[in-house]
Amino acid sequence: MIKKVLQQAIDAIEKEILAVRETPSTDVLFNGNLEKISGEYIYTFETQNRGLRFAEEIKAKIDSKEYKVEPVEFKDKKVRLEFPENVGSKITEVFLEWENDYVLKKMEEHLLKLQDKADEIPQLKALLKPDEYFKERSGSPQIKVDELRNESQRDAIEKSLKNNILYVWGPPGTGKTATLGYIVANLHNQNKRVLFVSNTNRAVDVGLLSVIDALYEIDPGFNLQDTTRFGEAALDDARLEDILFEHKVKSKLEGRKADAVQLQNLLSKYEKLQETVDDLMRNGEEVPEKIDLETQLAGNKLDEYGGTEAVEIEIDRLMNLNERYELKKKRLVATTLAKVCTSELFYNLSYDAVVVDEGSMAGIPYMLLMAAKSKKHLVVAGDPMQLPPIAITDHRESREFLEQDIFTFVSKSESTEDLFNWHDFNKDFTSFFDVQYRMKDDLAGVISSVFYEG
Repeated sequence: MIKKVLQQAIDAIEKEILAVRETPSTDVLFNGNLEKISGEYIYTFETQNRGLRFAEEIKAKIDSKEYKVEPVEFKDKKVRLEFPENVGSKITEVFLEWENDYVLKKMEEHLLKLQDKADEIPQLKALLKPDEYFKERSGSPQIKVDELRNESQRDAIEKSLKNNILYVWGPPGTGKTATLGYIVANLHNQNKRVLFVSNTNRAVDVGLLSVIDALYEIDPGFNLQDTTRFGEAALDDARLEDILFEHKVKSKLEGRKADAVQLQNLLSKYEKLQETVDDLMRNGEEVPEKIDLETQLAGNKLDEYGGTEAVEIEIDRLMNLNERYELKKKRLVATTLAKVCTSELFYNLSYDAVVVDEGSMAGIPYMLLMAAKSKKHLVVAGDPMQLPPIAITDHRESREFLEQDIFTFVSKSESTEDLFNWHDFNKDFTSFFDVQYRMKDDLAGVISSVFYEG
């Protein structure tokens, strides 16, 4: 059954890629300035179009002339594009066209790799057949929460610590995000390595801030040292800025470079002194006491590091930071589903727990890949009554597959009543939040009766 679903996902993604290629993405950028880099023609444009981050090759048209340009970097609402030739110090206007299929291709690539080992990944079975592969640890784990959590929310937090799989159904305003914060915080508090993911940067930021609040509620002395926000933050919040992975890496690399420069200066000084000593001795001249002493001191200092060869190796290590190793060291990582699929840093990384927010909007292929990242706990939170995943392919079977949410797919539901029956008969691995905190009673009553069977 697992391999069959994987094949369905691969076939559907292939059809979606074809559909995406038939309707390429386009944009018009203005006032691109040529950077002063010898031998390269890189122009910087301001843009809000995040789709350019995943463009592999871009067709650029200036007036009537076309170019193939390479995206160099997308950062701080600016994109750097490399042109094959100098087109002037400034590009007033350029029309861009590219195939926006990069994420889909990476997703397909990962799904193909899963096929051969699908039967060896227990969490894939737990995701798709929880009624058969659900497992729980014995006993009642000690959970830590604030006073605002209600009974169903506390129940979900406890299940998340015991279960290998948990589906959390949370309609709008029922405290789903805050409760997910406590789920992640409690998993982290039990020394579990946790990956928290969602569809958009904004959703990741909102969820991560909720996690941080919960972590400090549980332990006021908590340190964010082992927590990171991978990718771009959508919210302007100092707490996120402090833990951005890119900033952490840059800061650490700058500190290491200072150490590398210090070692390089020591090595250069010793080599220069030694060269002077060698020249004097070759010419039969006496080595001045000062030079001899400085050479010995520099040599002794190098010996403390293991000698000149060891120092050269250390300089190279300091100048080149292993980003994948840095990410692997983090015990709590928050990012988007797309980043997990497209960044090579996540390749072959797994986590004790994977928590997916807005899982009902994620699509089954994404959920398969997230399940494969999980070793012990998988928590899928969402609301199948809200917006489903979106696909554009005209291939009927592929579109139906891609636009199914994971709740409906796993429960085989055809109606809201079916979903509630699935929950009622499977409360070991499902939770439903039924207390509304955000809306006024009359509005909540209408939504409850129309969409949630009262």
